[in-house]
Amino acid sequence: MYLKVFKLISIFGSRKIFIYLTIIALFPLILLSFFNNPASDDFDYGFDSQNEAYFPLQIRRYFQWSGRYFSNGLISFTPLTYSNLFFYKIVPIFLFLLFLFALYFFISNIPIKLSNTQKLSYTGLCFVLYLIQLPDVCEGFYWIPASLTNQLPTSLTLLLFGFLMKYKKTRNPFHLVLSILILIATIGCNEITVVILGFILFSLAFYIYTFQKKINYLVLLILGVYIIFSFLEIFAPGNAVRASNIKIKHQFVWSFFKSVQLTISYILKWLPIILVCCLFFVKDICNNFKAKNHFAMHPIISLSITVTIVFLGFFPGVWSLNGQLPDRSINTIYFFFIFSFLYFFYTVIIFLKDKLNFEILFSKRVKILFGILILSHFLSNNTITTAFLDLFSGKAYAYNNELKSRLHLLQNCKTQDCVVPALIHFPTTIYNKVDFGLTDDKNNWKNLEISRYYRKNSIIIDPIDSLHTE
Repeated sequence: MYLKVFKLISIFGSRKIFIYLTIIALFPLILLSFFNNPASDDFDYGFDSQNEAYFPLQIRRYFQWSGRYFSNGLISFTPLTYSNLFFYKIVPIFLFLLFLFALYFFISNIPIKLSNTQKLSYTGLCFVLYLIQLPDVCEGFYWIPASLTNQLPTSLTLLLFGFLMKYKKTRNPFHLVLSILILIATIGCNEITVVILGFILFSLAFYIYTFQKKINYLVLLILGVYIIFSFLEIFAPGNAVRASNIKIKHQFVWSFFKSVQLTISYILKWLPIILVCCLFFVKDICNNFKAKNHFAMHPIISLSITVTIVFLGFFPGVWSLNGQLPDRSINTIYFFFIFSFLYFFYTVIIFLKDKLNFEILFSKRVKILFGILILSHFLSNNTITTAFLDLFSGKAYAYNNELKSRLHLLQNCKTQDCVVPALIHFPTTIYNKVDFGLTDDKNNWKNLEISRYYRKNSIIIDPIDSLHTE
């Protein structure tokens, strides 16, 4: 009896805890995908793709709406283009699995020797860290226009650096070509990724040239490709057209200090659990990274890079919108913060070990305490617990049935002006109140988009109760 209890408690001090937490986290998130439904821009993109040829549509969007050439191209294949709701529900599952694979691939190609258990544990660590503090999982994985624009490039970024490290090890030209193609695709997804990725690449080139006294031609090649395609993305005519529709007077000084404030507040918000997880793996860092082959900047430099990455994520959006970014954009910033902070922590441990001959070591009991703290955070109010509640409360099931009934009503509506009941159930994991839902105003942008898709003059809701309007 006591032996079983001891073994159970010891799991909290084992790196395998992150493997178990990943499995637990995936369970509700994947099941909820089958209750996921399209909203607003899904119908708009679906309508355009049904009525315009693919390449003329991409050209029009590039010149009239957005320079996001890759994500716009993918969105044109949204399942709503083919009126297929089943495959719409499959896309989030693909994105979850792709993100997991990209994490594993990236970690597997870091130039150190790791066991399969270590690779899986570090993959689970990053996956769990990302999910439990993700600002908006709905826009991150479930809503296709946002997920292909913001979540997909995070996976592509991991694959990019994974293939670059693989090329450095194998010198196989195929890996280099794949890296370049992935870089081009990543740049074509959203502007925040372009800005942060550019900062990382230029920082890497500067560090190698300044501190290692050599020119890395691989980095220069990647930088050249980055400059060309980021120019095509950022300076697309469509970006200027869309910006002209936003009547905002840009305020540089206000935007700068607002971005500083957001940087500080979000770092302090995200930091505690990430720091606990880092302390959990101190021994692994000391054992796996040897002085002769590690790539560690001075901690002050890596800390500056970490803070700058977060600031650069916020500033362009704050400046262009005179306000805070949508959560789907903050998802991207959080992704880059996780990896930049993990690298900063690594540089601290290496600095203490190499320069000061000092190692931070924790006993098994302390690691178990860290594991319990991590589990406590995992069980607190976050994306994962909300997903379980949405699933097992029946809220997601009821929401899906409501939308099935709505679809049936729309398909059988004989007039050009249709009225449907308002939704009652709103599962947070798969429903975003800003971008989802309808109103009783036929001229509301969300009503107009769904009306166009179903070829109706108007579609509005008839509120069952004022508390339940969408």
